[in-house]
Amino acid sequence: MKTLFRTLALAVAGTACQHQDPPTQAAAQPVAQALVSAVSTTPDGKLTPAIRELLQRCDFSPLLQTVGNGTARHYSHVQNGFFGSSHYRIEMVLTEVRRDSVHPTVYYLRGKDRYQGVITPFAGTVTLTHLFSQPRYSARQIAEAKAEFGEELRNEADMYSVLGDFELREDKTRRGSGTFRGRLAIDWSLEKDGSVELSMRNGQAASQGGEIKYEGRWTSAATHRTRPVVWVEDLLSYVEAQHVLDEFNIGDREVVINPRYAHLGWNTYWENDEWWADSAGEAPLPSGLNSAAMSVRTTLK
Repeated sequence: MKTLFRTLALAVAGTACQHQDPPTQAAAQPVAQALVSAVSTTPDGKLTPAIRELLQRCDFSPLLQTVGNGTARHYSHVQNGFFGSSHYRIEMVLTEVRRDSVHPTVYYLRGKDRYQGVITPFAGTVTLTHLFSQPRYSARQIAEAKAEFGEELRNEADMYSVLGDFELREDKTRRGSGTFRGRLAIDWSLEKDGSVELSMRNGQAASQGGEIKYEGRWTSAATHRTRPVVWVEDLLSYVEAQHVLDEFNIGDREVVINPRYAHLGWNTYWENDEWWADSAGEAPLPSGLNSAAMSVRTTLK
C-alpha cells in the first residue's frame, strides 16, 4: 500500500487538449462522455476510427516534452532509466515534440541522452496504437486510503493508458550511436476543463508507476548488438513498484538512493545540471511535418 498511496492522485504538467483556446467544461463534457463510451466497447484497446477522432482533440506532445519552451511544461527535467543488464543509469530529455498535422496519432521527437557521461542527440517517432481505461481501485483500497488520509481515491472512468511504438535514432555520426525501439505507455486523465494530465491510480497502470514509460531495446549501429532499456517520468515510484534494484530507495522522510548503486551512475541523481542545454546547430522540427517528410528529416546532420 506504500506505493499505492505514494502514486495516487499524481497529476503533472496539465495542458489543454487544444493548443489555441482551452475548451470550456461544457465543450469538453461531450468528448469525455464519448471517450468513456468508445473505450468501454473496445476491450482489445485498438484505436478504432471513433477513438482516433476523439484523440484528435488531445495533443500529448506537451506531456512527452521534458524541456520547457514556454508552451509545454513550465519546468525542464530529465527522465531516468536503466540501460543494459547491469541497470546502469541512462538519462533522457525530449527537447522538441510535434504531432503530425495529418496523422494525429504520430508524434515526432527530438532530444538527447546521456550515458556514462557521453551526450548523444537523437530524433524519431512515437505512434500511438492502443487506448485502455486504467484499472479502478478496489473497495478495500478505497477504505484503507479513507482511513489513513481521510480522502476518497479517484475512481472515475476518466483515467486512461495510451500505448504506442517508439523509434529514436541517435546521431549516426557519433561514436557508439544506435537506435532505441520499443513500447511507450502514458497514464493520463481527461480533466473536467478538457485538459490532459499525467495521472495514474497505482503501480498496476500501464506505466507500472512511471507515469510515462519507454521500454524496449537499444541496437548498436556498428555491431548490431542489443541491450535492454527502460526509462520513465517518475523513477522513484516506478522502482518502488517494480523492484528493479533491491532497496534502491532508502530513507523515510527524505528519499535517498542507495549508495551501493553509485558505481552505476546513480550518485548524481539529485544534481540539476542542464547538460542538454547546448543545442547549437539543431534546427527545430517544423510544425506541419507529414510522415513522408519525417523519414528524411529525423536523420540528424
